[in-house]
Amino acid sequence: MPVWIMLAISIAGGLVGAQLILLTPTKVFADMVPWLILAATALFAGQLRPGKPKEPRAPLSPPLSGVGLFLSSIYGGYFGGGNGIILVTVLTAAGLAIRAASATKNVLAAIINVAGARPVPLFAGSGLAESGCARRRGNAGRRNRQYGAEPHQ
Repeated sequence: MPVWIMLAISIAGGLVGAQLILLTPTKVFADMVPWLILAATALFAGQLRPGKPKEPRAPLSPPLSGVGLFLSSIYGGYFGGGNGIILVTVLTAAGLAIRAASATKNVLAAIINVAGARPVPLFAGSGLAESGCARRRGNAGRRNRQYGAEPHQ
């Protein structure tokens, strides 16, 4: 899949995730956090296999890879905790070598974080930021750093 398509998908998903967090009540978000982290960890752990793989997997088709990247980007724009793990999982499933997937993940995660943070200032005057949106997004970033996840940038 061309890089420009991956960037466009990441921006779109980050924006969708940011809009979703504006609509999520604080209590619901707080209850979802452990499950979001568990889902990210389970997705990554599902790809790990002890020993040598018996036969290589066929990479995902470009449309399916795009869907996986879009869903990961929504998650990243919404919460972000563990999104690096999800991105590496999606990119390696799409056929990228682990080193290439890791490097690509860094660029895409930065794009998703910028896209996800972009709407917050737009809604600052609308009362939504005062109701907890900006606070939830900032707290999620602090929790990520506290538990060793990649920080939002």
